[in-house]
Amino acid sequence: MMSGFGTIASVVEAIKKGAENFTTKPFEGRFDLVAAHGLEPWT
Repeated sequence: MMSGFGTIASVVEAIKKGAENFTTKPFEGRFDLVAAHGLEPWT
């Protein structure tokens, strides 16, 4: 999940609901690698 609002409560809620990763904007790094990692179970 990517969000412009990165509070601890929103991170905890997203992870509890099954989010693989929680990233806030602006994203610094290789988003393609984060996305690919999240898709691994379906490839």
